[in-house]
Amino acid sequence: YDYTDLDGQKILNFINKVNERGRFSLVGNPKECLDKLRIVDGNKVTNAAILLFAKDEIIHHVHIGRLKTPTLIIDDRIIKKTLFETVDEIMKYIVSQIKFAFEIKGYPTQRTEIPEYPIEAIRETVLNAIIHRDYLLPYDIQIKIFDKEMTVYNPGKLSGNLTFEDLLTDNYQAYARNKLIAEMFYLT
Repeated sequence: YDYTDLDGQKILNFINKVNERGRFSLVGNPKECLDKLRIVDGNKVTNAAILLFAKDEIIHHVHIGRLKTPTLIIDDRIIKKTLFETVDEIMKYIVSQIKFAFEIKGYPTQRTEIPEYPIEAIRETVLNAIIHRDYLLPYDIQIKIFDKEMTVYNPGKLSGNLTFEDLLTDNYQAYARNKLIAEMFYLT
């Protein structure tokens, strides 16, 4: 892959989001901006650049569905887009599939929507699945939405020497398997 395999509009959208967010300032032409972030080097691109900004579909997919039981599938789809687009598509799909309660109170009357699952928690889970998956494995991320639970399967093992017991103690060194991808999402 080289720089011509990247979508210029996707790069411009990313640069605008980074600058709006304000954690980092990107000035110059798109290639200079990506070079500043070490995601490209001249015409050479990293795997992260392809996953984030490719013109064509990427080969790492997300299979997401609404299920009644493990064998009774109501709706499903496969998302084959770049990572930023994939996160947006997953969130739209999940929000369209979960239930919302409405609380009406106050004067004048105010209606508050209460999602079945906290949207911020869902987004964090989705981001973790996308950012920390093992992109060397050919398997899809799988998200299953049931009536009473939602499961997310992310290909790969825990990073480094991390164990499940370590996660329970909250006394461990954080490690990003895909450092460039993690940095790009952090900036946006």
